[in-house]
Amino acid sequence: MPARPVLVPEGAPCLEDFLSGRPDDRLRDLLAFALAVEAGPPMDRAALQARAEAELEALAFRRLHNQVETIRLEAAREQILRLRGPGLPRLILGNLIALGLVAGVVAVLRQQGLLAAWGL
Repeated sequence: MPARPVLVPEGAPCLEDFLSGRPDDRLRDLLAFALAVEAGPPMDRAALQARAEAELEALAFRRLHNQVETIRLEAAREQILRLRGPGLPRLILGNLIALGLVAGVVAVLRQQGLLAAWGL
């Protein structure tokens, strides 16, 4: 099927007028062209390129800020997980071991008669 012809309105901007030829500025040039198409006929190429540059910088700053915030939240989450206490099962096990050790020491002291002086 043949492609439909594209109808270009009178006074519409031409893409070649916006392309600077520098690869680093291609995205800015394309955005300036899109802004020119959106704005309609009275257009100032330099002003549209400046606006496109400003919008790209604002977008880059927002993305960087969001990425930094994501990294910061992940780091805080990891730190909180590291700082968590031993948990209830470990506390109970530790207390049982401590009670067993105390009972063992008392049994040894009682067997040797060292607790009789204290009446135990």
